[in-house]
Amino acid sequence: MIFIIKSITKKQLIKPHSVIFIVGLMIMPMLILVSSASAASLANRLKGRILLQVEQSGESWYVNPADEKRYYMGRPADAFNLMRSLGAGITNSNLEKIQIADANLSGADSDNDGLSDMIEDAFGTDKNKQDTDGDGHNDKDEIISGYNPNGNGKLNLDINFANSHKGKIFLQVEQNGEAWYVNPEDKKRHYLGRPDDAFNVMRSLGLGITDNDLNEIELSAEAISALFFSEEEISLTWNALSAIGEYVIYYEEIP
Repeated sequence: MIFIIKSITKKQLIKPHSVIFIVGLMIMPMLILVSSASAASLANRLKGRILLQVEQSGESWYVNPADEKRYYMGRPADAFNLMRSLGAGITNSNLEKIQIADANLSGADSDNDGLSDMIEDAFGTDKNKQDTDGDGHNDKDEIISGYNPNGNGKLNLDINFANSHKGKIFLQVEQNGEAWYVNPEDKKRHYLGRPDDAFNVMRSLGLGITDNDLNEIELSAEAISALFFSEEEISLTWNALSAIGEYVIYYEEIP
């Protein structure tokens, strides 16, 4: 059986005989506890961060910099779709101002240069040549070192530009809509080409948070209402009800 969430309400509005659940993502990253703060200041301080509930099962949330609300990331595929849906368009010239992180670069690699074919499409390099511009340096080595793999000189990196857009998700409007997440900590961009990439970003960059602190950040109901769950997923994560804090969820079975 498959279920879809219909609505989210406050606990005091709970209807008799309603069934409530929350799906947890089982991941075990290095976690750092977030200290208590007022709702407004905490949401502002954590905007753009990926948060993991240390007192539950590692459920993950993204604090959208645009509205400072928390969005439930669910399973890897859900996280991937969510992060893409919240992305803003960016030109290649502006994207190149942000240093790329040495992460999520693997995959099918026709020329064995350490960059997946998907990444090479995003950069516009030749996926059949290890050294696209013929300068004697591997494409990946140039990119990670901040050099232009398609020509002479360095990339036009701008730390001030990166800092002003930390925590955001960008989509390449001049390529194929490739998605990137700008890590607020090191101001580098992480590739989000596949659901597994979104999962790796959650696992490696997530910041641990207590239930009390998480509940200080306003919940975006829209982020949860489109998620579908199996009966098994519900039963396995029944104990994570407190992940929703003061909210409860109503759902119904769909054919």
